[in-house]
Amino acid sequence: MTLFMLFIATTAFSADPSNNISLAQAQEGIQAALKKSQSINTKMNIAVVDSGANLIAFTREDNA
Repeated sequence: MTLFMLFIATTAFSADPSNNISLAQAQEGIQAALKKSQSINTKMNIAVVDSGANLIAFTREDNA
């Protein structure tokens, strides 16, 4: 079993809601992680959270 974690973060973390990641940005992050998973030939469960650790987007590849 291979465990691979890819962290995509903003440069500043804040409780200010205006500094949170948008759904469009989260989807871009998921696409980047999917591309990476293909390049390293592994399956991933991908979660994107905002600065308050609230789930924004999640995807699970088949057989991951």
